[in-house]
Amino acid sequence: PQYRVITIRSLGLVYSAQKQYSRAAEQFQSAVDLLAQIDGKDSLALAETLEDLGTARLKANQAKKALESFDRALAIHKSRGTGDTDVLSLLTMAARAAK
Repeated sequence: PQYRVITIRSLGLVYSAQKQYSRAAEQFQSAVDLLAQIDGKDSLALAETLEDLGTARLKANQAKKALESFDRALAIHKSRGTGDTDVLSLLTMAARAAK
């Protein structure tokens, strides 16, 4: 299952690089769903994939959904004491402003 997550997330990164943000978001959402089942709801991999999902959604003009993703990622990072919460806080504010 872990290799499947890596493959799906990689597809999302490829779509993002091609500026196909809606398709990227679909892949990242699939990876998020699998990670939640495999690793639980507070894993570092889940938080990082939620960041990717939020970024793709923001670039696809889906600010409300992006905000949800960033908020979840930020909560996980804060609870674990990981990640760059300052940068994630800025992304969350950008998503709020774009709403």
